[in-house]
Amino acid sequence: MYLAFDVGTTSVKVVLFSRDGRLVRKAIVNYQLETPGVNRYEADPELYWNAVADGTREVMRLSGADPGEVRTVSGCSQGETVVLLGKDDRPVRRAIVWLDQRARDEVAELSRLVPNDELYRVTGLTDMDPTWTAPKLLWVRRNEPEVFRSVRRALWVEDWITFRLAGRACSTANLLSSSLFVDVHARRYWSKTVDAVGMDGRLPEILEPGDAVGTILPAVAADLGLSPGTLVVKGSMDQAASALGAGNIEPGIVTETTGSVMAIGVTSGTADPSAAVRLPYQPHVVPGWLYLPYVQTAGSAYKWWRDRFSPAEIAEAGGDLEAAYTFMNRLAAAVPAESEGLVFLPFLAGAGTPENDPDARGVFHGLTLKHGRGHCARAIQESIAYLLKKILADFARSGS
Repeated sequence: MYLAFDVGTTSVKVVLFSRDGRLVRKAIVNYQLETPGVNRYEADPELYWNAVADGTREVMRLSGADPGEVRTVSGCSQGETVVLLGKDDRPVRRAIVWLDQRARDEVAELSRLVPNDELYRVTGLTDMDPTWTAPKLLWVRRNEPEVFRSVRRALWVEDWITFRLAGRACSTANLLSSSLFVDVHARRYWSKTVDAVGMDGRLPEILEPGDAVGTILPAVAADLGLSPGTLVVKGSMDQAASALGAGNIEPGIVTETTGSVMAIGVTSGTADPSAAVRLPYQPHVVPGWLYLPYVQTAGSAYKWWRDRFSPAEIAEAGGDLEAAYTFMNRLAAAVPAESEGLVFLPFLAGAGTPENDPDARGVFHGLTLKHGRGHCARAIQESIAYLLKKILADFARSGS
């Protein structure tokens, strides 16, 4: 059997699969991000680890699986979110989450160093943006110098979980592709940005997705209900793993996933930095490239509406937050297409592809006395569909 984890923006999923790929047991552990200020999102790194640990224990307990039959543990996570460890390999501050937009001044500084043409050619990223990890770390260096000086190593979320499991600090070019620190074509660190931020010698070893990291640490295995001989395998960024799971591994295949983020994945045999329409690309987890434009707040916009404005639907679901979506969907389904003139812009944390505007904000446009919660729920759903259509049109124009 094989154990897999996915560390998302607001929850962890842990799944146990049989040897022939059947789902044996699944656990979902939800959590909340901290918002210490406008455009600031953080999380205690232990929150991620504890969620993976709790989900693993639940899966092993409820499945009744023999720990000795679990051959590997592997996973994926959100990109950009960074965990900073000190000399004792303990976190020195809360993780700065990918949604965080505080590093505006640092984006301006790095933009002067790296023109957009060079940025796209080396990293596959279309614009300098506070979402990327390098500006976040430069912000820490500028605003929390004592914390920055104490940093021994930086790890991304999947790296952090792998490190806790096997004790090895390693990452992949796929997961690091949106950090600004990696030349994605050479699969090695880019000294221009690494040196500018001051991260030389503090970044993890780069492996390939699927490489063996090592066996799980004995004490961790005992705590999680696993065998100490279980092999830990290096994973990837979540969207690339999703594309792989959907069979998007050959040129021309298109997949779309709507979780907290909506991402459209297109596999390609080549990456073309000279394309007329620039779409972000990264190394795939299989040979080749994955074009991956995204919308930052998709499912998370619907979750925001549920948590802030749908108490009746939550109550109707008996307090079950996941089931509350069913009742929200019923309200939305009772509203005609186009939400009777109500339009929603889902830019609750800036806009990703194709706008690439961190200053964009969410808007309900066209509200009248006739509109109710069902109209708003439907308008949120339709907004994501409109952006999906726009991104697919960009793909068609780019020839990717």
